[in-house]
Amino acid sequence: MLHAESHSARDQRHTLFPARALSYAALSTLYDAHACIEGDEIESIGGNRGLRLELQQMAIDGFKRITAYVAELGVELEQYAAAGKLDKISPVVCFCLQTCAGTYAWYARENGSEEHLRGLAGLRRALDAISPKWEAAGKHEAVDTWTMC
Repeated sequence: MLHAESHSARDQRHTLFPARALSYAALSTLYDAHACIEGDEIESIGGNRGLRLELQQMAIDGFKRITAYVAELGVELEQYAAAGKLDKISPVVCFCLQTCAGTYAWYARENGSEEHLRGLAGLRRALDAISPKWEAAGKHEAVDTWTMC
């Protein structure tokens, strides 16, 4: 809903940056909890094995959607920062971008995908663009050490 609303309020998009970032980060955290399932976990669940695997697939599909939304948010933030409007950017945006950048880094390590490397580079640019306001945004160590599963 926030994603769609931000597109309809083009001139006021920045007012939804914190809400979008918080929502995307929360969904990413939720998906992270269900995307990686160890074999012994699946076996211990017994009769719910199919449901657990279905939940894992939903989480992986959710990651794909959220990373695309956050990449788009990153481009918007980069443009907003280039216009010198850093004063309205919330610190929650840093967490969202770093979380998603970590997901891109994990995907890139898993499959060597150029698409994921480009996504990671884009989010790093967005983080660097807002680092004059939030110093933590310029620290990429969290992204570099991300190990999803």
